[in-house]
Order: sequence, then C-alpha cells, then structure tokens
Amino acid sequence: MIDTARPGHGASPLDGRGAEVPAGVAAGPVSSVVAVIDTVILSGPGRQLVAQAVLQQSRGTAFRIVTFRRAGRPVSPFVAYAEARGVPCDVIEETGRLDMSVLPRVREAFARAGATVVQTHGYRPSAIVRSLRALGWYAGGWVGFYHGATAEDWKVRLYDALDRRLLRSADQVVVMSRPQLAQFGDLGDRAALVFNAVLEEGAVAGAQDCAPLFPPPTVPRLAAIGRLSPEKGVDILLEAAALLKGEGVPFELFLAGDGPERAALEAQAAALSLGDEVRFLGQVHDVGALYRAIDLLVIPSRSEGLPNVLLEALRHGRFAVSTRVGAVPDVLEGARAGIIVPPEDPRALADAIARGIAEREAPGVAEDREAIIARFSLESRVRALEAIHARVRAHAVSVAG
Repeated sequence: MIDTARPGHGASPLDGRGAEVPAGVAAGPVSSVVAVIDTVILSGPGRQLVAQAVLQQSRGTAFRIVTFRRAGRPVSPFVAYAEARGVPCDVIEETGRLDMSVLPRVREAFARAGATVVQTHGYRPSAIVRSLRALGWYAGGWVGFYHGATAEDWKVRLYDALDRRLLRSADQVVVMSRPQLAQFGDLGDRAALVFNAVLEEGAVAGAQDCAPLFPPPTVPRLAAIGRLSPEKGVDILLEAAALLKGEGVPFELFLAGDGPERAALEAQAAALSLGDEVRFLGQVHDVGALYRAIDLLVIPSRSEGLPNVLLEALRHGRFAVSTRVGAVPDVLEGARAGIIVPPEDPRALADAIARGIAEREAPGVAEDREAIIARFSLESRVRALEAIHARVRAHAVSVAG
C-alpha cells in the first residue's frame, strides 16, 4: 500500500454470458488499469473489483486501486482485502470530502501507474476523474461503473443522481442489469451491460468463524442478506413470514446486515409475533458460514442490480427465492435453482418460499445451479471488461493523435 499523505505547504453484441461488449474490439490486456473507489467497507462491488484485478494481473495488465482515507482513521477492510490478494493500493489521505488537494495526488497516482485506462466506482471517483480531464491532467480512457444506489434518504438520492450525470462524460459506462442499462439508453453503445461474476470467495478473510451462531437446525432455515434499507424489501419478507407462520409452515429466518430500517423492522417482527422465527444477526463477516447453515436465500428487494448474494448462495449450493428485479431474471429465469416472484407481494413470496422448501433438492436443481455458475464466471466478466478497456484505450489514443 502506498499511503500518499497530504503534501507539505508549497451497445453491442452479446458475449456468451449475456454481457454487452463493444463490437469490433478483441479482448486482451491493456498495459495499465487504475480503479478509483471511495469505500471504507468490503462489499460486493469491492470483491468483484478485486477479483477482476487479480485475474487481469495474471493476464499481463498492471492493475492498481486508488482509494481514500480520512486523516487519523485506520486502513479500511477493503484495502486490507485487496492487498492480501496482491492488488496494490494507493491510499490518499484527506481532511474531508471537499479536500481539493486530492486532485493533484490522484493525478500523481495515475502518472506513477502509467494509467492507460481508469475505472471509477461511485459518484466521487467519477467527479474526480471528470475534473482531472477538465484540467487537462488525464487524457487516457475512462470506464465508469454504475452499481445502483439505495433510496434511504435525500442525500443518497442526490449522490445517485449526481453519479448518473457525471458518468455521461465517461468513454464507457458499465452497468449490472438491463433496467440500469435502460437508464443510460441515450448513450447508445457507450453503455454496456456486464453481469457480476460468481466469485470463489464469499467470506471476509480473517473474520472469526460464525458457525457457533448456527447450531444444528430443527426446521428449514431461510436468510436475507444485505443492508436493512427500504429498497431491500425486508418488510415484505416479514409479512410473508407471518403468513407462513399462520399456515403452520415451520421455518427459521435469519436477517444478516444492518441499516437505517433495523429498528422499524424489529418492531414490525414483534408486532407480527415473529419473535421465535426471526433472528436479526447484524453484520455477519463470515458469510460462508451463514450460507452453509441455511436452506434458502430470500431476496425480497424492490430494486437491485445483480445481487452478489444470489450468485454466492448458488455457489454454496443453496436454493434462491427472489423478486423480479434487476438482473435476477437473467440468472434464474427458466432454471430450477430458484423461484422468481413479483416485488411488493407478500402472498406470492410466502408461496414461493413454501414451494422452495419442498423443491430445493428436486431433480434438476443441482444441474441448473451448476449451469448458472458456469455461465456467470469471472473469466467471462473479465473478458467483457478487457474488450471495453481495449475500446476506450483505442479511442483515447485516436483522440490524442
């Protein structure tokens, strides 16, 4: 890790997996990619980025990550995770989100890395790269990733709107689902759909084993994993759970994650008399232990991109019940490995859970699950991204020439 402290005074055809990749460009390594991300946690997008970096490094691309740290705060779990896997990070120390001195230091990081393509993840990295271009400090290719956003308050909605506006200046925008692609329809072939990959690792390195949380089950176990915020639809799941309980269906439901809706959801569970059936786990770092402890993953979301938890659960051999949001239909449509239901429908969700409990080990489920895992491979994702990198690099060279 290079810690750059504050200075002193002075649209396209489909590839084999369903990812939209640029036409007429062969996939292959570019010389140097730098990804800019502003995060203090290790989330699905961060794990996808690190997996991409590791594979591209093995194929000859120099890959670095630039991220940020508020002065006096410890190194983030994301940086520790990336560097443990051999992905170098430049950590730029800052006094606050409006610290303009980060611009020349990001420029220096790009120069040290010899960046030919830059990826941005989030509104602030996009704003930084757009500013560097406006100042004439960076002239290489720019690939902006749109991961979607929560809608928990006005600030998050504002940042999401800003991100979508800034990304229209990128050479290529990468999205995770077809509904997201439609949001950038005006960009034509400058917007590309590249699905997330099934990763080999679903747990945080170094986390304590959470197996003691999950003693041997006596009833079917369900889990919803993710931030407890409105778009995740956990309130709908609790209504469905109450229906199942009223109909005598035995189950135990784990809710893994935290967020602004936790207190309201705990009150809702109590009001629905779900005290014995529902457990709020908070943040679970050893997610692998949770997957191994459950029978079904439930995704009751109102909106999604492509949920990493869906791909992780399938890799762990678990059945999935999900609402029809984001790229979920691209994963589960027509497969026996899961069931899709409309969002905002507790009755349909309850029926699907009951059916999933009964059918989770039916003939053909395991075979369909393995087919999904093969189709959403890391190799396919990186191949699509390499094609995009080659395209934006070629464009940057032609403009410079």
